[in-house]
Amino acid sequence: MFPNSPMIVIPTCFLTLSVIEFTAVGSNRKTLILSLNLQSNKLEWLDNTIMVLDSISIVGQNYDQLEGLIEVSLDKLGLDIEGFRQPLHFQITIYDFLDKPINAFHPDHLKEWEFYRGYANDVSYSLLGN
Repeated sequence: MFPNSPMIVIPTCFLTLSVIEFTAVGSNRKTLILSLNLQSNKLEWLDNTIMVLDSISIVGQNYDQLEGLIEVSLDKLGLDIEGFRQPLHFQITIYDFLDKPINAFHPDHLKEWEFYRGYANDVSYSLLGN
């Protein structure tokens, strides 16, 4: 978490991918959360109240198409996309699955993941407190 930021609790059906804090022109500091909603198979941009600001369906998309959709979504949200597609300062391995379409999560696998994620959350809360 970021210093002085309130704790954001995300349900177990979400996989948090990134938390971005930024200051929009003429406004206060904001938090934008990129999460993967495992039940709907969508990437979702959330605010700090977990309200969905925009969503992108991942099913049937390959990773290159998904990058393009994320770029469009960032632009819709009013964020600067100039550096989004620029090369990183390190090399990313090119995997053979990147050009294959993404499949929906199997419901049984999702239930199993939610069970273990919920259990892990309970253990973390017990150890660290609220």
